[in-house]
Amino acid sequence: MMSRISPRHAWTAFGVVTLGGFALWLLPLAVLASVAGLGGTSLTARTVDGTAWTGRMLDASFKGARLGDLQVRVSPLDLLTGTARFQVSALSGEVVSGEGYAGLSGQGVRNVDARLVLGRDMRAAGVETARLSGLSLRYRNGSCTEASGQMTVYLADGLLTRAVGPQMSGAAVCANGQLSFRLSDPEAKGTLTLEFPDKGQQRFIMILRPSDTLDKGALKALGFVETPVGYKLTGVIPG
Repeated sequence: MMSRISPRHAWTAFGVVTLGGFALWLLPLAVLASVAGLGGTSLTARTVDGTAWTGRMLDASFKGARLGDLQVRVSPLDLLTGTARFQVSALSGEVVSGEGYAGLSGQGVRNVDARLVLGRDMRAAGVETARLSGLSLRYRNGSCTEASGQMTVYLADGLLTRAVGPQMSGAAVCANGQLSFRLSDPEAKGTLTLEFPDKGQQRFIMILRPSDTLDKGALKALGFVETPVGYKLTGVIPG
């Protein structure tokens, strides 16, 4: 026999649900991001403000490379399952899309498409900008466990483009708990590896295969060192 819920109890339950939803609506995004461990998704920002329903990450970055200012929206229903999902998009300028998530099963990002502004060392070497395409990452206990998607870097017109062409691209890789990207040009004249350890310095390694067309003097002036495998340059990514 079905029991009936009295109108008074029904309104009480409705009030509790409504109050909880209203509290979630007003929950500061900074508080939720901190509790959920959003930093573990590799997305960080100078300032996080607004509410969980519609907030902002100002001067946001991914692994030290600048993304710009982002709008962030939290999926409230997922919070009931113990997971916070953050939909991100650009406030203005370049297109940024994707999501970050954090919960008991780990943290990460899904299907991120974005343009990155690289650090001083990489720009000085002639690597101007980078673009992420379909990047998905999962971290657990601070270690990278799953990675997919692509990074493409665009080279400044000059020494590097004469050596390897206008761009290099490659896939995201998790190895020994560490995220890295391993890029090359279509003819494999050069390689570029970007390493993102959980702790310690994030660095890049560029190697240009020996060739009679390389301007060896100009390469050495940029900081390249001649090695048995080619001309090698190392530097820090956010530098």
